[in-house]
Amino acid sequence: MVNFSPGRVEPVSLLRTKSQAVKNLVKVVQDNIDNMQPLHVAVTYSEHSEEAEELVEAIREQFHPVEFYHMSFTPTGQAVGGPGILGVTFYQGD
Repeated sequence: MVNFSPGRVEPVSLLRTKSQAVKNLVKVVQDNIDNMQPLHVAVTYSEHSEEAEELVEAIREQFHPVEFYHMSFTPTGQAVGGPGILGVTFYQGD
């Protein structure tokens, strides 16, 4: 798992399964939000899969974002991330 932030790409953790990745992505969102602020989320994936759907549902159910997108990565993102890549992007505020 990697974190992309302005000007930096950092390894976060090594995960063995997609199920672990889904749980870890949900935890990253939980650990980095203020529940009092509106949440905007985008879930991206290289291929629509059971894990992608699991991530979409977990984020919707746990965080109730005011704005939510789920979509495929661009071809460039898929080439860099490889098959089965999952991602979540989020911010808070108006």
